[in-house]
Amino acid sequence: MAVLIGMAAVGVFGSVQVLRSRVRPPSTASSVAMGERHACAVVSGGAVRCWGAGSFGQLGNGTTQIGSGSEPVRGVVAPTVIAAGDDYTCSVEGSGAVMCWGLDTVGQLGDGRTDAVSALPSTVAIPPARSVAAGLDHACALGKDRRIRCWGGNEAGQLGTGFASRRSTPVLARLAPTNARLVAAGDRNTCAVSDRATITCWGRGPWATADDASAVARSRIESGVVSDLDVGGTQVCVTVSDRSVMCAPLDRPRRVVESGRARPLVFSAVDGVGADLFAVGERVACAAAGGSLPACWSAGESTARIVDRVPLDELGVGGSSLCGIAVAGHRLHCFPLPRGFR
Repeated sequence: MAVLIGMAAVGVFGSVQVLRSRVRPPSTASSVAMGERHACAVVSGGAVRCWGAGSFGQLGNGTTQIGSGSEPVRGVVAPTVIAAGDDYTCSVEGSGAVMCWGLDTVGQLGDGRTDAVSALPSTVAIPPARSVAAGLDHACALGKDRRIRCWGGNEAGQLGTGFASRRSTPVLARLAPTNARLVAAGDRNTCAVSDRATITCWGRGPWATADDASAVARSRIESGVVSDLDVGGTQVCVTVSDRSVMCAPLDRPRRVVESGRARPLVFSAVDGVGADLFAVGERVACAAAGGSLPACWSAGESTARIVDRVPLDELGVGGSSLCGIAVAGHRLHCFPLPRGFR
């Protein structure tokens, strides 16, 4: 998942525990991204500040301690995109450079190492990027050339190479469309949007058998142009140009499919929300319509339910928590989700 700073899109992954920590997040922010046990926000002046667990260096401040967000991430200033994975974070600079920091057990930082921890950002060696998406333990960048390059864990084929071997440096995702506009990374899967409304997904999902790393799903939204995309642990969702939200479940039993054959995902509309922005977490998705009240739904549900009374402009959602940027004063507003969404 990824946060596109200055645009109506926020993506996250994980069961966030940062609200239970004994630290205080920044009071104001322009965007937020949430990982498994940490979160990061872009604050005034363009600095990135992270808080929560830091034992794997995911706070980017040079330490492996719990952090309060008081120290900025070193070497990252005014990013255009920020994305949080399980216990790591990535960003895109204005130049298109991608930087990552945190846990690096399977190459998710893209720096050629594994079984390592990096408490400071390192640059990923790829062509200039438009955006970056962080999944459980893999990341993908959408280049300015509209090609997708991925790195990290790959046991389900989520890197899009057609094989299941992990990569500690970026590799071209050959299963991805060559003219992608959007990319999102989920649990052990990745999805992209090409042309106006074609969605392609690969990795773990109902389109593939357990040992098939080359299967893809391809679907087309007929109701309008896809304006945003996000993937979580149990569903993939899109927003459409008419401000509707449509989702397809990812936790259905896998079909027996021919290797490499594209199978469609079935998207259905979510009622009760007309969204300018949304975020999909591990088990729940939430949306808000340009400063409206946040509403959430679980995979397979057709109706969203309002979960808070503070109008929000940006969203980040984890397994048990939601953070957003309040319309009034750009205040960072975080709260636990209702029990039914945990």
